[in-house]
Amino acid sequence: MSEGRVAIDMGTNGASKHQPAGLGQQRRGATVSFHNIDYKVTIGGNCLCRKKGTIKEILIDLNGLMKPGLNAIMGATGSGKSSFLDVLAARKDPAGLSGEVLIDGAHQPPNFKCLSGYVVQRHHDSDQWDLW
Repeated sequence: MSEGRVAIDMGTNGASKHQPAGLGQQRRGATVSFHNIDYKVTIGGNCLCRKKGTIKEILIDLNGLMKPGLNAIMGATGSGKSSFLDVLAARKDPAGLSGEVLIDGAHQPPNFKCLSGYVVQRHHDSDQWDLW
């Protein structure tokens, strides 16, 4: 390689593995892993007439790893992207939730809901929202 050029190894998720001089082994983000994530909700049902609601599966057996850097969650409208982000941020009612989310290999702390978040953006010309 000629003088003045630097090779930067890109991680599998597009994050640069290159660290500027002087940072040494300083951490640059957490790794989030999720295992066997299932999320179901009960639709309908009424306790007054004892009618049972129907169960709708929102997320089914999601497994994966998000390394520090840029990650994307893509899918069609109604495919569960927002629900998945809510699960990762510990913002879903655990009643219909099973599976496990780990932060750097450890369980989420009890206050993780207060430590994590994301911003929703509303389309001005429709009733749709984007997550950024």
